[in-house]
Amino acid sequence: MVHLLLPILFFFLLESTSAKSYKCGTAEGYAPYQYIQDGKESGLDLEIVKEFNKIGPHQISVRSGEWDSLVSELFHTSGVDCLIGMEKTKSREANFVFSKTVYKRESSLVLLQSSTINKLNSFNGEFVCGDKNSSLESYLVGQEEAKVRLIYMESKEKCMIALKNGSISAAIMPVKVSKYLSKKMNIKLKSLINGQFSSNVGFAFKVNKKNDLNSFNKQLLKLIKKKSFKQLLKKY
Repeated sequence: MVHLLLPILFFFLLESTSAKSYKCGTAEGYAPYQYIQDGKESGLDLEIVKEFNKIGPHQISVRSGEWDSLVSELFHTSGVDCLIGMEKTKSREANFVFSKTVYKRESSLVLLQSSTINKLNSFNGEFVCGDKNSSLESYLVGQEEAKVRLIYMESKEKCMIALKNGSISAAIMPVKVSKYLSKKMNIKLKSLINGQFSSNVGFAFKVNKKNDLNSFNKQLLKLIKKKSFKQLLKKY
C-alpha cells in the first residue's frame, strides 16, 4: 500500500514545487476588457485571471497602470512578468512571447453619427485616435485615399471624450470598447469599418530562455475548454 502511495505523493509534490506566481499588468481604461471600477481592477480579462487561478497550480496577481508604461516596463525591466489581454501583432511578437490565444477582439473605426465623413476618402488630414499596432490601424495607414493624422491617448475613454467634443474626427478601438463607452457616455456613433479586422488576444511575456510557457499554456487550455469560460465570453 505504501509503495502505491509513493508515486501519487511524488506527483503532487512535483506539481506544487513547479507552481509559479506571475505578477501581470493590466490597463486602467480599456472597458469592458480591463478597467478600474470602485477602486478595483475589473473587466473580462480580470475575470479570466480569476478563473485561471482557480484551476492552478500557477497563480496570477494583478497590477494596474497606464498601458504604454506597462508595455515599456515588461520590455525593459522586470517590474512585471507579463501583460494581460494583449493583442498579438507581428511587431509585438518580435518583442514578446505570447501564450496560447485566449479569444479574439474585433476592431472598428468609429465617428459621431452626425459626422459628414462617410467614406475613407472623405478624410482630409483629420485627427484620428489610433490603436497602436492594431491590424485596422495598419490597414488605414496603408490606404492612400484616407488622409488621416494619428494621435494617441492614455485610454480609449479619453479618445471617446475627444471624439465627443470634436477634438478628433474618428477613433480606432475594439467593437466592444466602442459600444461600452458610447452607452456609458450617451454618444451616438457610426462605423466606417466594423468587425472586418480582428486580433488574437493572449498573455504577453518577456523574451528570455526562462519563460517556458508549456505548463502555463496547459493550464490556460484547461480553462478555455470549460463551459463556464464560453459563458464568460458571452457575458461580455
